[in-house]
Amino acid sequence: MQEGGTAWLRGPFLLALAAAFLGTAAYRLSLPAVAFFARSVLGSSMVELGFFTTAFFAARAITAVLTGRRADRGLKAGLAAAICFLAHAGVVASYVLATSWLHVILLRALQGALNGVAWTAIQIAVGAKVPHAVRGRAFSIYFFLGSLGAFAGSALYSCLAGSPLEHAALLSAAFLVLTALLAVRLGCVSPAGGRGGGSSSAAPARRAGRAGSRGDALLIASISSISLCSRALSSLLVSDVIYVYLSEGLGLSPGAASLLIGLGSLLGMGASTGITWLADRRSDKLALAVATALLVAGSLAFSFEDARLAIPGFLLLALGVLGLLPLTRRMAMACRQRGLAMGLVNAVGNVGTAISSPVLGSLLEELGGQVVIGPLVLVPALLLTGTVLALGASLSAVVAARALSRPAGAPRP
Repeated sequence: MQEGGTAWLRGPFLLALAAAFLGTAAYRLSLPAVAFFARSVLGSSMVELGFFTTAFFAARAITAVLTGRRADRGLKAGLAAAICFLAHAGVVASYVLATSWLHVILLRALQGALNGVAWTAIQIAVGAKVPHAVRGRAFSIYFFLGSLGAFAGSALYSCLAGSPLEHAALLSAAFLVLTALLAVRLGCVSPAGGRGGGSSSAAPARRAGRAGSRGDALLIASISSISLCSRALSSLLVSDVIYVYLSEGLGLSPGAASLLIGLGSLLGMGASTGITWLADRRSDKLALAVATALLVAGSLAFSFEDARLAIPGFLLLALGVLGLLPLTRRMAMACRQRGLAMGLVNAVGNVGTAISSPVLGSLLEELGGQVVIGPLVLVPALLLTGTVLALGASLSAVVAARALSRPAGAPRP
């Protein structure tokens, strides 16, 4: 396969894009339906609803790592994902039989476990089946289709909001069955370091050029840390807490707050293509520098309770966070233990997403107040959350850049 050609845009990659759209739409359709069912029919408390999210992400994190480790020894990625999507369809359909919050939390944990296997397998397959020279942009397109699927699923639920749970559950299950039929055609992933799986012939040589297992471990750890910090920063972009803050803190109407968040996501996904283009055509280090600079600048500006600074800061933050999403996956696929790296990146990203929103909410309540700096008003909770995580991602990027620069017997990707 020619790295500069367009053959990678056909075949398995298109199947992966369709699976990302349908599978994410299915999840976003069932998520609010189950939450409202648990609240209104089963009488679940807000604490119990919080445990649903914790159970999902904890189980997903565990299976993501296990799937990655298995992929390093070879994995029938398409078959594994298809089986999990079919099982997931059964789980979603089973929610209508739940009679207590315990039933729901067990089903949600099972959903998370199946998701951890299926999506990690598909992401590894995507990375293995496209040329190294376009891998960053391939992941950008993949995540963009997932974002469109999330929007479609949310829109579908808004049309079914007054219907019984059975309607949303069965439609979601049908989408998952279709996703399984698409995923099964993705084929196998060869053991790490081998030539199979459709990746470019230069990629194994690049992986072999890593400065041994110790250097590979350092790179995996730094990429995972970047993923943890950047995904945790998503609490400043899409959480329930930030909707309220944009309205109450910055004086935006609910509609304007929703529009700003949507605009941030749209611009961020567009920027991710540019950032991964830098990685594909220039270097991972340059792309990391641009993305983390956006994180730091955005988190600082967003910490001020002044719309003239906070709104541009919010948009810069979105550019950095969403730019790092495909970039970390691209870098993970360049490791010797690419499966383990991909699994860890997914796992710690899930952890960061799960814990960041309640932490931000608690800090806003505990720290409260404002700090006046001349004509500007600073919000301590946002400053602490944003700058600590942005600096954490930046320091991890420095470590990753040093790991990428280690002398080796083959050129770096």
